[in-house]
Amino acid sequence: MYNPIQIIFKCNSIEKNMHLQDRDLSVHILPYPNQISISNLQICLPLNVKGFLKNISASHDLLKQIQSEMEKDFQINVEWERINLERYKKDLGILNSDQEKEGYVLNIESEEIIIQAASLNGLFYGFQSLRQILLGAFQFKSENSEGFILPQLNIVDWPCLKIRGIADDISRGQVPTIESAKHFIRDISRFKNNYYALYMEDMFKCSKHPKIGKNRGAFTPEELIELDRYAKSRFVTLIPIFETLGHFDNILTIPEYQNLGEFPGAQCLSIANGNIYPLLRDFIGELSPCFSSKMIHIGGDESFDFGKGNSKDLIDAVGMDRALLDHYRKIYNISKESGNEKMIIYHDVVMKYPLLLNQLPKDLIFMYWDYVPKKNYVKLKRIVEEGFPVIVSPSMLCWSRHFPNYNVSAVNIINLIEYAKGIMKDSDQILGQLNSTWGDFSNHNLRENNIYGAILSGTASWTISKVDYKSFIKDLGYCFFGLKKLSDINDFYHIFFNLTNINKFYQRRPRVAIQNFYNFLYRHPFFDEKLKPNCRNYKKILTNIVEIISKFNNLNGKISINFEYLPYIEYSIKIAQIFAEKDVLRVNINSKLKNYESGAIPTEIKEEISKNLKFFKQKIKYLLIEYERLWKFCAKEPNLQYPLTKFKNLYKFIEEKEKQIENDITFINPLLPSAYIWTNERISYPKSRYFRKEIYIEGKILEAKIQAIIGNFGHISINGEYIGTVSSRFSLSILPLKNSIRVFDIKNHLKTGKNIIEIDANHYLETKGFLNIYMVYKEEKLDKSILNHEIISDSSWMYIYDKTPIEKKWKSVKVLGYSPKINSYIYKPSLLDGERSYTEDTFGFKNRYYFISLIFGKFLAKIIRFFIA
Repeated sequence: MYNPIQIIFKCNSIEKNMHLQDRDLSVHILPYPNQISISNLQICLPLNVKGFLKNISASHDLLKQIQSEMEKDFQINVEWERINLERYKKDLGILNSDQEKEGYVLNIESEEIIIQAASLNGLFYGFQSLRQILLGAFQFKSENSEGFILPQLNIVDWPCLKIRGIADDISRGQVPTIESAKHFIRDISRFKNNYYALYMEDMFKCSKHPKIGKNRGAFTPEELIELDRYAKSRFVTLIPIFETLGHFDNILTIPEYQNLGEFPGAQCLSIANGNIYPLLRDFIGELSPCFSSKMIHIGGDESFDFGKGNSKDLIDAVGMDRALLDHYRKIYNISKESGNEKMIIYHDVVMKYPLLLNQLPKDLIFMYWDYVPKKNYVKLKRIVEEGFPVIVSPSMLCWSRHFPNYNVSAVNIINLIEYAKGIMKDSDQILGQLNSTWGDFSNHNLRENNIYGAILSGTASWTISKVDYKSFIKDLGYCFFGLKKLSDINDFYHIFFNLTNINKFYQRRPRVAIQNFYNFLYRHPFFDEKLKPNCRNYKKILTNIVEIISKFNNLNGKISINFEYLPYIEYSIKIAQIFAEKDVLRVNINSKLKNYESGAIPTEIKEEISKNLKFFKQKIKYLLIEYERLWKFCAKEPNLQYPLTKFKNLYKFIEEKEKQIENDITFINPLLPSAYIWTNERISYPKSRYFRKEIYIEGKILEAKIQAIIGNFGHISINGEYIGTVSSRFSLSILPLKNSIRVFDIKNHLKTGKNIIEIDANHYLETKGFLNIYMVYKEEKLDKSILNHEIISDSSWMYIYDKTPIEKKWKSVKVLGYSPKINSYIYKPSLLDGERSYTEDTFGFKNRYYFISLIFGKFLAKIIRFFIA
């Protein structure tokens, strides 16, 4: 029998002398209510109000939460009181049985506000709608009373999709603090999102594997349990996403776990190695009890390296489909044994194989991800036809951008969710949506700017009708920032839309995953002497930024809530501005210097250039400090140093240019002087190749360091002594990126006389391999003079495939090219001063075959590979 929970706030009628003609009393609620009727009458909610309760105790945590938020956000003091059921029997029961699970009725009439629901979830969501009405309400103060003027209305509301939430990448840089994660959960729940999935990779401290996630900010079981408890209080279900095949490279980077991969430097586990299953059992076994949902996402996407190495023989014997089926059945069973009742898997790999679709358990939930806007999502329909329950997953397109590309991602978010709603008319297999955030390439993009995508997808998932994106942006201004005037809303719309729109000015392909913003931002402004800018649209960016800053300044003091998000928007504006101003600096200074040779720069030109460089350097320093502050406010400190180092390098580049100008030098090439070398083969298959270089040292070695880039894996030896290993390859994850270039101290391995540098290199990635060596040593001669020497990889190096013959026929290497043509812009470090080079995030086109295959398909990728090999 339907016996609803009710909260009734007693209200007052409008005073006769209150003039409301010029007041905007319109209602703005996100997500949009599915049924709403508004009258032209109003009531007054006083600041001291009685709240009558039916079928819920005043001591309930939800009521304490409502009471606290009413007081904190609106200074409304609520005093709870039980309803006299004999005196008050009003029932607004209109919702059907399906709608009752999370639905609510909100009725504002002449003397009272009633929130009615069949569940606590519904009551919570009803209050969130009332809260947003209060944000937009006119607050009055008279001699007799004080409070808020609210329109009389009736809302009957329920969600269209059961699952409405976010899949949040915390593995590639910014790991939220517990307080920041709670803050995010609080805010997404205010817009009726009810799921939050943590994409974790190595971000869990497993007691049996203490080196995994060490010094990376990994969550402890205690932290996750605390977060799960908080999420439940906001009616949000917390679930983990733990990869169980591909995207394992953060873990496989650790030497002790390297043998579990397909090959050294792989991003995928080898299913031929039985030791992977105890590891996966340990993680899933310890991770699962931290989540009360009894639900786990086992990853399964983009296992690019699967079958390319150690598992190849097994796969050749049983077939790719059978091997994958056996693997995921084992993971399914491990997950069940660990107490999970429901499991989710990404769709992209599994649905390539009919055997998996036929034989995987039908209670396995598919997560269909697609980030490219389209009208029809044919693969989604096929999954449903195969009988699997489905969660759809669009993305905010937030990674590697100054601000998420909502103007593109919104089209896909809305279209994909609408397509899923259409399927729901004929099938109950659509469970909902989880909008994905990603932190690819070390997560430079600040995570707080993802909140708006969460609200958009939550709105599209709740509301039956299709969401209009441009109207949504304006309602975001009302409902998230508490703006009230139409002029302010228009300013906010301009800021949001045009800040997002800047993405198209630096993206070469607006809908492709690889972006250039941070590559361009951190790139040396004076890597050559040309007048060509890094970004050809830099002037358009600056024009837009000037208008955005003007509108942003107009909103100063008008935002009434969620102030803490504003610095992240402001930072996005400023980082886009300096991005474009760097090209202005580059073009202006190079144009001034083109007519002069070193030693002949006029004093007035030097002074002008020096002034511009100093001013720009100050801006970089300010943004560096601000970036660090904003990161620490929302995320744990580990992983911060990597993007900070890139910022500091940009600052250093400007300083170096200052010194060059002071010394009358127009240009010094900052790029790595060593060549990328390899064998003469067109395509590199897995096998050892030995490279060597002989050097002769006359005096005493004072210092010596060697820097190596080896694609994709190699061992370094000096005079037969092992020095270390290097794995350099394209990766989305932070640890492989950081380790793609390694520096070793080799002072104690060198000797007076003949020395041999030897590299045992291998390549597994179906493209051409590469090797780059840059070495510096400081030598004290017999006459006590001290000299620095550079050793670089060049055409003088030799290689051989087989070292066993007595007569070794060493061959001359092939020079592939230099930076930036090969592997993009990498700069010469001062090794003996403790510096090292850094890759750009996407680490060169030659090493991106798998990404190309993901976008274009393997057949076209092989054609492309032929021309770039």
